[in-house]
Amino acid sequence: MSMVELVIVVAVTMVLAAILLPNIINTTYNIRLRSAANDVSGLLQQAHFRAIRDNTYYPVCSTTIGSNNRTTLFFIDMSATRNCSASWSNTYPTVQLGGNVTRQTSGYPAITSMSLGFTPLVASASPPYFSSRGTPCSVNNNLCLNVYTPPSGTTVIAAYGIFLTDSRPGGGSGWSAVTVSPAGRVRTWMWDGSKWE
Repeated sequence: MSMVELVIVVAVTMVLAAILLPNIINTTYNIRLRSAANDVSGLLQQAHFRAIRDNTYYPVCSTTIGSNNRTTLFFIDMSATRNCSASWSNTYPTVQLGGNVTRQTSGYPAITSMSLGFTPLVASASPPYFSSRGTPCSVNNNLCLNVYTPPSGTTVIAAYGIFLTDSRPGGGSGWSAVTVSPAGRVRTWMWDGSKWE
């Protein structure tokens, strides 16, 4: 090989690497975000089955721990109060979000592009509860009701949405969501930049 041919091969390789590297990084972050959504989905389903088995209701709560509260945890509140007021305990079924994935209660992409058939409550309004029938509910005075009355006063059927995001090199971010239908169906979603899939 001549020096010119070697320089051309190196130049082509560098151009291809420059084109492919952002896609590889973005794919890696998408895998982490989807994995976090799947972990939260699994925990919600575990709460669903525990509520049926124990003939009671359970909430799925979230908190942050660690230095600067940078680690997000989701857990099933197994305390006597079961209202997310108790501190997290390592004896509770727990999911820790990896990397820089965090829960977001506002600023997420519009849910109108989701084919839900219901309007989910964002988990900041009320933690997701599951009744002894395995359906989502809203707890009021220790009663687990399948309806929720927000501060606006309009009663809606209990259904939930949990939104997760991450920050990426270059200033971008990705989004995933976990929804719970009024029938108790748990589903994960990914934002592709224009719609939820």
